[in-house]
Amino acid sequence: MYVATVETVRAYGLELAYQRVGEGPPLVFVHGAAVDGRMWEPQLGDLADEFTVVAWDEPGAGRSSDVPVDFGPRSTDTASRR
Repeated sequence: MYVATVETVRAYGLELAYQRVGEGPPLVFVHGAAVDGRMWEPQLGDLADEFTVVAWDEPGAGRSSDVPVDFGPRSTDTASRR
């Protein structure tokens, strides 16, 4: 049995929360609107024997930070930071 703990990573000024369990090829779950990565918790344990399973909270959802008002496609464009 695998127990996933919540971890965070900082990217582009956002704090992103995720759970990761298992060993093997990566398998990343993305949630829809009005939910967060916790919706995938039953699948994390079921697939952890064959995959490294990651369920993340998109920015503004669940345990990830909210998206700033001025955040947009150019916020992640490294060329725009020159």
